[in-house]
Amino acid sequence: MGFLKSFVQEFKEFAVKGNVIDLAVGVIIGGLLAKSPTPWSPTS
Repeated sequence: MGFLKSFVQEFKEFAVKGNVIDLAVGVIIGGLLAKSPTPWSPTS
């Protein structure tokens, strides 16, 4: 339980540092890539 508590606290500190925007951008890009009919891959 202590591990989870420390993880949540670290995550809060991480989020407060302005990385929420980076996280949102990553989620949006990931969602767009997942929805594309031909996902980009290094081998294509």
